[in-house]
Amino acid sequence: MALPLLGTLLALVLVFMQVFRAEQTRIQQAFDNRAAAIETLLVEYTTHVVDSSLALRDVFLASSDVSRAEFAVFARGILERHPEIQALEWLPRIRLEQRAAFEAKVQQEGYAGFRITERGADGGLAPAAERAEYFPVAYVEPMVGNEKAFGLDSLSNPLSKLAKDEARATGKPTASAGLSLMQVNGSAPGVLVSIPVFKAAAGVSGQDFAGFVSAVILPARMVEVVTKGLNTQSLDISIEDTAGTGVHKELFAKRLPATVRQNYALRDWQRIFKFVDRDWRVTISPSSLFINEQGSSVLWVTLLGGLCFTSLMNIMLLIVSGRTAAVEALVEQRTRDLETAVAEQKAAAQQAQESELKLRTIVESQPECVKLLARDGSLLQMNRAGLDMIEADSLQQAQDCRLEDLVGAKYRSQFKKLIRRVFAGASGTLEFEITGLRGGSAGWIPMPCRCAMPTATLPPCSACRATLPSANWPRTI
Repeated sequence: MALPLLGTLLALVLVFMQVFRAEQTRIQQAFDNRAAAIETLLVEYTTHVVDSSLALRDVFLASSDVSRAEFAVFARGILERHPEIQALEWLPRIRLEQRAAFEAKVQQEGYAGFRITERGADGGLAPAAERAEYFPVAYVEPMVGNEKAFGLDSLSNPLSKLAKDEARATGKPTASAGLSLMQVNGSAPGVLVSIPVFKAAAGVSGQDFAGFVSAVILPARMVEVVTKGLNTQSLDISIEDTAGTGVHKELFAKRLPATVRQNYALRDWQRIFKFVDRDWRVTISPSSLFINEQGSSVLWVTLLGGLCFTSLMNIMLLIVSGRTAAVEALVEQRTRDLETAVAEQKAAAQQAQESELKLRTIVESQPECVKLLARDGSLLQMNRAGLDMIEADSLQQAQDCRLEDLVGAKYRSQFKKLIRRVFAGASGTLEFEITGLRGGSAGWIPMPCRCAMPTATLPPCSACRATLPSANWPRTI
């Protein structure tokens, strides 16, 4: 019974593993589809952000002097379409000798306290130190929420300066590594997209360079906009700058406490895409909530059904084995009984054979005539003394003739009546005269007769007696 049960359990394990793998593949496919949709939207949004910022640059290329109001009109349209943009800025190139006049001009526009600033050692704003040139934030939209950035020299931040130097040298937009923003509280990093603006399209010499159009991007807000309307509550999402360093290498991270790697070992979705001139890596991981959303009852139904089937199989095997044991015990008992019966029959046959042999020996040794007659009066057996009496050389010679023909004619009817009476269960005696086979007279023979049961013998008499040596013989006298 152990082998069938073990085989059933092994089959259950194999079926469960197959169903588990199929369920795992299905959930993995559902996760990959959702993660791919998020990645596609994210790439599209980042591309749109850059394109919209380039459109703002085109405004400066089309006009030699863009006013603050004109900048605000164009910027607001872009901001309405892209809420992930924290601010759009215009950063003109201001030489050291132009600094005072620039500050005075902005102050005359209604910003009395305006000055070119930089972040101090204490993290606050301070007047910018003297240097050959500055790129202060002259225009910013929206102003509300970005007041601290107004007038800030972007070259004072090493990461911003590195990106702007690259953009100025190549004439192409660049993106900074993740950095802390003055206008944003908390640790969420921002990214500056710097688009160089040249007065002439013929070259990129320092004399033709006018400044930068800058877009301040918040990756966290970008992911929020991209995933709006999508079910991301069960997903871990992170964005990482592959070339970034320090604490802001990770631009965005949404972590969930429960993961399913130890159970389903689902693969993370990880892709690298281009954001301006930098490589960003997006990583999306499923959580246990995602398994609860996508999981089905097939796996547990399979397990429960398999356990029930195994239990029923075990019960059936117990019943079958119990019946088999009972049948085997019955067969064994019947076999022993049969062997005992056969042994008893053999002993009885041996005893009967010995008794018959003993009887024959006794009959043959009798000096009187002992014979066995059938119902019709025919001779079945006769001892040697009887054969000599009727002058027969052998039993076959005596059987070839009718015994009643040897009886005297006037005694024959009485002889037949006596035989019938004996076979009817009575007994009797008849004295009659017989004639031998050779014609001689055998004299008078008294014949006491009775019905003899198998193997029974009659008491000796001086004439003859009857017996039946076997149950297979006809009834005799």
